[in-house]
Amino acid sequence: MAFALEKMLENEAHAVYRSAMEEKSKYTAGLLAMFLGIFGAHKFYLGSHLQGALYLLFIWTAVPMVLSFIDAVQLLTMDDATFAKKYLGT
Repeated sequence: MAFALEKMLENEAHAVYRSAMEEKSKYTAGLLAMFLGIFGAHKFYLGSHLQGALYLLFIWTAVPMVLSFIDAVQLLTMDDATFAKKYLGT
């Protein structure tokens, strides 16, 4: 009984996570990259927590600023199907 309850809660948690990921917007990610990209906000938003942490680690250099500008251009010019395939897993 406990195993079945645990499995049900795990499935619900995965469903909530999947629905949250499906709500991600390329425009939101692009704007985050443009305005808060030096902090890695767009990486955290898209679920790339390690990359976001690296942006924070190297914030004292110009590297995150340059990379976030490139990311913003890529995200804002990417078509919806490519965004969904790459970041939403669909």
